[in-house]
Amino acid sequence: MPGISEFLDNLTDPQWDTIVRVIQDLQDSVSPDRLESLRKFLASLNLEIDQVNRRRDALGQKVENIDVFLQVIDKSLQGHPDLEVELFKSILSMWKANLRVEIADLRPSEKLEKKYDTERKRELLIQIQALVSNLNVELRQAHERTGEGSQTVCKREQR
Repeated sequence: MPGISEFLDNLTDPQWDTIVRVIQDLQDSVSPDRLESLRKFLASLNLEIDQVNRRRDALGQKVENIDVFLQVIDKSLQGHPDLEVELFKSILSMWKANLRVEIADLRPSEKLEKKYDTERKRELLIQIQALVSNLNVELRQAHERTGEGSQTVCKREQR
């Protein structure tokens, strides 16, 4: 990265101190603990999304079962109207409608948005981690080339 090298070669001591502090802040942001925390959060979100989807599937199966049974009732009512059976059919239809509302309410949209945002953040942190590593190398090389600059260069990495 010749552009970075030239830039770093021309830094004053206070500018060196500033860039080192920025890099240390970036390193804090991409610590292995932070990345592991995001990985665990993503795993828990995936479990929650799977649970919601399983619940939706189970409710969907109940709706299908009611549909099949309503067809049986309809066939039995053909030519033989029965008030009690009609009432039972009505109750089943209301239950089916309630199940459909519950299925609609169980969409994991919010969890999917969180998952997407967290995946983007994790990817950004991984990219920052690579950037910090490259910048540390460039800082060291610039420090060695110039023999100047702050003595704090890359102290964090040396620990």
